[in-house]
Amino acid sequence: MKTKTTLLLLFISIAGFSQEKKNQFGVHIAAGSSILLRTPLTGSAGYNSGHQTELEVSYARTLAPRLKLESGINWRRSTLTISPNLPPGSDVTPRNYSLNLIYIPVFLRYNFSRYVYFNHGFIADIDINSNKQITNQTGIGAGIGLGGEIPLSQVLKIQINPYIHIHRLIGFDHDTYPQKLLDTGIRVGVVF
Repeated sequence: MKTKTTLLLLFISIAGFSQEKKNQFGVHIAAGSSILLRTPLTGSAGYNSGHQTELEVSYARTLAPRLKLESGINWRRSTLTISPNLPPGSDVTPRNYSLNLIYIPVFLRYNFSRYVYFNHGFIADIDINSNKQITNQTGIGAGIGLGGEIPLSQVLKIQINPYIHIHRLIGFDHDTYPQKLLDTGIRVGVVF
């Protein structure tokens, strides 16, 4: 009986190690631009969004041979220039502000081939700005991307992922004219 149990445990162990790696961890950086989507209002200030950067720690779990669940935690920073619409004689100097978000993506990734994939899903946004110059971005957003994964070794891979993210599709506060950030960029990272 002991021999059969030992052989069964040995077989299960070998079978478990021979399967494809199910978990994947990574570190990514991203750069791109952002646009502030808003309802045009007469007399409102002018908003110009600029360059945005991101830093991400990611996790992916294999669900099926071509399907993965991706998540992680991202820190996003961009600049916003606000040009006030004030009466003549007032200070109308444009002012720059930093916009900071922490967000958690929950994406599904479909691998078309060994090297190319498509990912999409939802984003849970947390607005961490102390100086609120635009609508609070805390809420649920969405994202989509098309990427490539290049193996450097059996363990290490490089990912390149152009993407589009929209923040605050569903906001947790009730603004009459909510503003939403739309990001486009390229994410580059190392996964293992």
